[in-house]
Parts: sequence; C-alpha cells; structure tokens
Amino acid sequence: GLGYVSAVLLVWLPVIIGALIACGVISVPIFLALRIRAKGLPRFQAEDGPALERYAEYAIASASYALFLTDDSPRQAIGESVRLEVRRGGSFGWLRAAITPVLLVPHILLLAFFAFAFTLIIPVCAFFAITLQRYPGWFFGFTEGYLRWIARALGYWISLTDRYPPFSFGERV
Repeated sequence: GLGYVSAVLLVWLPVIIGALIACGVISVPIFLALRIRAKGLPRFQAEDGPALERYAEYAIASASYALFLTDDSPRQAIGESVRLEVRRGGSFGWLRAAITPVLLVPHILLLAFFAFAFTLIIPVCAFFAITLQRYPGWFFGFTEGYLRWIARALGYWISLTDRYPPFSFGERV
C-alpha cells in the first residue's frame, strides 16, 4: 500500500538524487573537455567563459540567499551583495579538464563535511536570528568563507582557471 511506496521513496530517493549529482559532477567536465579540445583553451575561455561565469555567479548568489547571507533574490544580489571575480587563464589541455572531478576529491570531501556541519548549525542560528533579531557574526564569517571556497572549486571545476583552489576560507589567496 501507501506505506510501502513511502518506504521505497524514502530509501531510493536519496540514492537517485545522489546518482544524478554524481553524473553531473562527472559529465560536465567531460563535456567542457570536449569543447576545449575542439576550440582550444584561449577560444574556449573567450567564447564560453562569460556564460560559465554567469552560471557560477548565479549558483553562488543562490547559495548566499539559501544560507541567509543576503535578503536579495539571487538575480538582485549579483553585482551588489554577491560579486564573483574570475581570473581566467592558464595553460592546460583538455585532459586536465576531463579529470577535474578526480583532482577535486579532497575539496569535495571537506566541503561535504562542512555542509553536514551547516545542517547542525543553521537551526541554532535561525533561533538566534528570530529571538534576538541578530545574525551571529561568527556564522556569517564561516558561511562567507565556505562560499568563497566553493566558488574557487567551482571555477576550477568548470575550467575557468588552472589554479588549483586552496584549502582556505580566506578572502585573498
């Protein structure tokens, strides 16, 4: 009956979602590697780079909104409260772009650990924000650094830069 369907969805839905995310994490760099191979890196970054930057900026703005760093919608936040600065360039081939998911495994593991920490911390911060009408400063700094780290990994993942992202929450690296 309905209980069985709920149990199956409860068990398999995370597996299906995880598989779709894994396919995206692997397939996007392979697609970009094929584009780099066909166009060459300078032409790829000149033609495809601006669109990829817009997607990355929207992703970071969406995450900023979801993690309560800004009240503005993602479209309003771009350029105002959220600014993504990409230093394109480098000299790498299509093969490096294809193996990017493997190179980013340490970042993925650490960022996943911090994402789990967010699930524990966000309710506490929401409580403070609602009751005291203040957002905890330490949480704001932690979240801001986390999103910086994600933005650097994202730029490397979509082949906008050849600089391997540092393991840092810092503003300038």
